[in-house]
Amino acid sequence: MNAPTSARDRFVAFAFCWADMLVELDPTRRVTFAVGATKALLGVGPEGVIGKNFMDLVSQKDRVLVDQLLFMTSKKGRIDNVTIRMQGEKGL
Repeated sequence: MNAPTSARDRFVAFAFCWADMLVELDPTRRVTFAVGATKALLGVGPEGVIGKNFMDLVSQKDRVLVDQLLFMTSKKGRIDNVTIRMQGEKGL
């Protein structure tokens, strides 16, 4: 395997030490980048979640938590060590 070269590549490689799926959101919470186990978790590949509202992918049971976490990113810049349930074509 080749070593990651760009800062984004290094970040993605590091992030997978902890995550099954990594997404990047724009200010309106639309997915701009996705990689990882999207097929297993959501029923679609990474390209299938690009442009979707992230909250639509989150289980109803976790949406209040995720809303609060995303609000906190404006203060801290990132979310660390949180597990959330996803909702996709498989109804997860």
